[in-house]
Amino acid sequence: MGVDNQFEPLASGEVLSVNESAQILIGHRTFRVEELAEAIRIQLADKASGWTSDKNAWFSQEGISCEVLRFSARGWQKGKVRINLEFCPYEPGDEHQNASAAVNVPTLVNEIVHEEIIILTPPPSEEEEDELDLLGESDTG
Repeated sequence: MGVDNQFEPLASGEVLSVNESAQILIGHRTFRVEELAEAIRIQLADKASGWTSDKNAWFSQEGISCEVLRFSARGWQKGKVRINLEFCPYEPGDEHQNASAAVNVPTLVNEIVHEEIIILTPPPSEEEEDELDLLGESDTG
């Protein structure tokens, strides 16, 4: 398998799309990272009595102060911890890679997220750029 557990943190504004069967807490398949974090916070706040800003800090960039007993350390180590969503890309040819991601077809994804429209499109093809040049809409004049 191509996934070597080389996960990278996702920024709060980045967008992900999951299979419908894997959806949790959000009613649509495509969403921003901060939407999922907010949905988790809401669920925890609804279920946990005494929800405070200190508890909410688990989801912040700063995290919360803690002590960790790690395998690689001698004794407790002071520091901070936070909850973070991470992504590990598949390598080309990986059998678990989503088939639609391997298809090189221009796509347009409209997803309303927090009253914003996110449009993901591939760069224009050379043919499309030539058409713009013929119409006199090119910057290279």
